[in-house]
Amino acid sequence: MGIGPIRMAFVSAGLCIMACGGEPSCPAGSHAEGGRCVALDAGEGGERDAGGCSECGGTTPYCDVERGRCVECLANEHCDDEHCQAGICVECRNSEDCTDAEASLCSGGVCYPCRDHDHCRHIEGRNACHSEDEGYLGNRCVECTSDNVDACGDKVCDEAANSCSDEPAGSADQCDACLSNAHCREGQICAVPVGRSSDRRRCYWLRESTVPDGPRGDCANLDPPAGVDEASGHYGIEICVPPESCARMSCESCASDGECWADGLCVPMVFAGTDVGSYCLPRSRSEDPVACPFRGFAEEREVTSVDGVTAPVCAPAHTTCPAYMDRVRGTSCASPGDWGEECGVLGLDDGWCLAWTSGAGASCVIECRIDADCPIPRSCDTTHTPPVCR
Repeated sequence: MGIGPIRMAFVSAGLCIMACGGEPSCPAGSHAEGGRCVALDAGEGGERDAGGCSECGGTTPYCDVERGRCVECLANEHCDDEHCQAGICVECRNSEDCTDAEASLCSGGVCYPCRDHDHCRHIEGRNACHSEDEGYLGNRCVECTSDNVDACGDKVCDEAANSCSDEPAGSADQCDACLSNAHCREGQICAVPVGRSSDRRRCYWLRESTVPDGPRGDCANLDPPAGVDEASGHYGIEICVPPESCARMSCESCASDGECWADGLCVPMVFAGTDVGSYCLPRSRSEDPVACPFRGFAEEREVTSVDGVTAPVCAPAHTTCPAYMDRVRGTSCASPGDWGEECGVLGLDDGWCLAWTSGAGASCVIECRIDADCPIPRSCDTTHTPPVCR
């Protein structure tokens, strides 16, 4: 009688031969699992003997018959939240397995921080590698960096936050606050002049810019004419800087935070229940012993700026910015002895018209309690009712 089409599997001398279309036939002490012979667990057949494997257990409970040795795993399901590679449970087999923005590079089965932009290509929304000064272990995948601004398309990369802003590229002009060079129009750079290091970054014309309405090598060609300065942190790059500050100082009127000097905020001001406009105010130094060390701005207030930034600022304690600026400028008035209609905001008691004992006329002053309420070099005269900054 012939065998005919019957398919047979033979096991001989520890070799496992798979029947066509089925599981392997395994030696004593093992069983078929996932296309491989795996050593039986204790109590399932006595001694373990699977084609070269002997006494598999502990950290290597599975028998890799092909290699004739006990291994940690044969498939991913044998590993807790890891991957099986060559019988070992590893964190990753390739970088695609590394989905953490702070560890996106696979090397030797371990996920590490990125070292270049290519290592972030698989991190959704964070395709740029930001390098920290202390070495690559502090690197992470972010939306954009100064050397990968194209990640934001036609928007501007906020280089300080390493994120894409809503600002269109090329939308900022001379003196406007900026996030990066791409934020400025062609021929300009986002920088801080050497002589104005406490201000925020703004767009300035490059002296050698060849743009038709640019300086073309001579800052005096601009309207208004500008002087030449060096961009801080950009050795040898000359920029055109207006003679007057680009920024608005404290208590000057404003329409946006970017118009204010340094990191000041443009804040809506209310006095005696009346909206008196928006003005630049310096941020407080809450972490310092004196939060508001600025003369004339002694009161700390939590505010929300016109651009939606909520933060503590330093403001005039007993008056408005218009009245404060009248005192700074020494604005004269004609009705001494009362809250002057000529001082501060019309209809508000925010500025006093005070006659000078020297007979030199009268000028606008503001109410105070201490010297810190007054602009330098004024002091608080507490003998007057109410006390005023003389």
